[in-house]
Amino acid sequence: RKDFNYDYIEDIKVPEIKKWAEDYGFTVEELKWIQPGYAPNTTMEPLSGGTTGPVHVMSVDNTTSRLLFAGDFTEVDDSPCSNIGKYENNQLSCLGNGLSGIVHAVYGNTSGVYAIGAFEDNGITYPIARFENGNWSYIGIPGRSGAEATTAFGNVAAQSFELAISHPSFTGQEIWFGDPNGTWTKKAEVNGVVKTIEASGWGRVFAGSFDTLKAFVSGTLDTTFSTQNVAFKGNMVDLWFGISDSAICDTVLSVEVVGNSIYFAGSCSEETNRSDVCLSRYQNELLQPLLLK
Repeated sequence: RKDFNYDYIEDIKVPEIKKWAEDYGFTVEELKWIQPGYAPNTTMEPLSGGTTGPVHVMSVDNTTSRLLFAGDFTEVDDSPCSNIGKYENNQLSCLGNGLSGIVHAVYGNTSGVYAIGAFEDNGITYPIARFENGNWSYIGIPGRSGAEATTAFGNVAAQSFELAISHPSFTGQEIWFGDPNGTWTKKAEVNGVVKTIEASGWGRVFAGSFDTLKAFVSGTLDTTFSTQNVAFKGNMVDLWFGISDSAICDTVLSVEVVGNSIYFAGSCSEETNRSDVCLSRYQNELLQPLLLK
């Protein structure tokens, strides 16, 4: 038990096995046939030296088989590194010297790594940072110097992004779309904050904490509507709509699309004037609460 607990017979290389089998009328081969299976025994191991602070976001870059991670730390695997690194070929390392600022999301492919948040460079704050060929560069939105992006939906291969940004010039947030040519278009405003953006059969899903959305077409206000923390934009068209049902979280932090259903999860509370819905499902244009506080 000390050295071979839960091991299979064929892996226990000691002479006592043959002696035990003979004493009880078996052969070792017969013991192999009748040995039961065991529940998976998961072993958690630290990754090298880890980080000196918390990791807040991670993503898998399937094109290069690496894990990207970011947070609030100054070292990775006992080496200096600011806030962003990777795990590749069984090794932890920094992306360049790291980033100065706040990382809310990170994406990567063979062409590079994109970080979403607020990053300082020469006294200017940018919402996107790009790591390519060992160096960081920064991407801003015209007229929005100092913007912070809270979340994004990115097509890294096409170098196009949909950003939700906060900016000192206005209350709430703006939603901007950037194309591969570097052209940015303002698509909407919300009177709160967008926490996550996901793709669905209904179109793009924007979720967080807000109750009003203003949609823009060609830079001009097109429509304003009320919604409960979620807004949809049609695929390839400037058609927006929201959810009026209150059976949803105070703040939606996560969206998961499963078939024709969309699940919303986030903060919930029993306090007065706050929602006690922690998890709900949107299906057939109806919102159904699944988990209550």
